[in-house]
Amino acid sequence: MTSAVPARWPAFFAAFAAAFDNFSMTPLVRAISADLQVPLAEATSVASAYYLAYGLLQVPWGLASERLGRVTVMRLGVGIAAR
Repeated sequence: MTSAVPARWPAFFAAFAAAFDNFSMTPLVRAISADLQVPLAEATSVASAYYLAYGLLQVPWGLASERLGRVTVMRLGVGIAAR
């Protein structure tokens, strides 16, 4: 009998990485603000805009991934981010 548990580890790792990305930013905003020499309110606004865009774009990117394929969407995302 084979177990499906090992096949789930990549999904668990991806979920952890996505959540860690959002949760790690909160305690670092003060240090980022000081390092970039910008007011804390401005750094917090930028972080909030990032969270909003991240949350709003998950559904469209997910739908695109279902229709176009995950590899195609990943390549598209990396291409957009590289510009």
